[in-house]
Amino acid sequence: TAYEIVSRDWSSDVCSSDLVATPTDGADANDDHTEADIDTTEHDDAIPPPAPNASNPTRQVLYVDDDESLIYLVSRLLREAGIPVKAFTVPEQALEALRLDPGAYDLVVTDQNMPGLSGVELAREIRAIRPGLPVVIFSGHLTGELYHQARDAGVREVIPKPDDVADMRESIARVLNADRRST
Repeated sequence: TAYEIVSRDWSSDVCSSDLVATPTDGADANDDHTEADIDTTEHDDAIPPPAPNASNPTRQVLYVDDDESLIYLVSRLLREAGIPVKAFTVPEQALEALRLDPGAYDLVVTDQNMPGLSGVELAREIRAIRPGLPVVIFSGHLTGELYHQARDAGVREVIPKPDDVADMRESIARVLNADRRST
């Protein structure tokens, strides 16, 4: 099962029937970032993972997706690229983690279509907790309405959910690198 696989690589807590996987080597970062318009362009070029620097030793990602297999795959790819990640299958649990330590994350990456809260609704809640924290929505169902709602919610980018999770890692690294250059 996905839980057994994740248990081997991360310390895990099971809350009700939901999987919450957290890396054993995460770190805090206390950067606030400015919001930008949504970038709707596709990016095919590979971007290296962000490198630590003296003012911000890590670039931690909060990843939210109701698909446990994607939680496992994307979290593993990010960790292998040197990007700490804390992942949740339940948006409300991700919000609670953010409330407990709002400065711990440099980027939120979320799916759009999830039970409970959509990615756009999650972005609105995140904005109320920590304005300026970049949010990226990955979705397999892109519409003009989604782009409009996302822009209104302060989402940094809406990106098509790729067929290859390595493409997700490259998109995440690109956003982190772009955010570093703008701060």
